Amino acid sequence: MAICWRGSGHSCLIHLLRNCTPKESVRLQRFLALPRHSRTRSRVEWVYRRMLHYKSIDFARRAARQLAGAALLEALATFRNLPDSEEKQFILEMIFYVANRDR
Repeated sequence: MAICWRGSGHSCLIHLLRNCTPKESVRLQRFLALPRHSRTRSRVEWVYRRMLHYKSIDFARRAARQLAGAALLEALATFRNLPDSEEKQFILEMIFYVANRDR
């Protein structure tokens, strides 16, 4: 639910705006226009419930995994002629970290 407080999670929010009803869209846009300190728990919970209802969080996670897969292929192609090293391993592992983190 933290993404609702911060107003981040852009993929989730864009997906939600594209899939919710016009009335929900107006309410969501009003919520997003509020400063963070003005966002009440009940409003945040409403946004979170809408994200769950429209499967916006699942959508964003799938998109992140797809992007990570593409990034991994590019990294492997780019680094294929380089010797194995801690630095190379670190970069490859970062792709998995970014795709699989919870926030």
